Amino acid sequence: MTTPMCGRFTLFSSPADIQQVLDVLPVPFDLRPNYNVAPTQEIPVI
Repeated sequence: MTTPMCGRFTLFSSPADIQQVLDVLPVPFDLRPNYNVAPTQEIPVI
């Protein structure tokens, strides 16, 4: 028997935080915080 797993997570770093930590060019799209990302949602990936 397997136990179901939710698989949800949060995505809340600002574009400025990402730019500073990774020393990259400005993020070319709007990133809005999401505190309930589902496994089926599309998300940005670095």
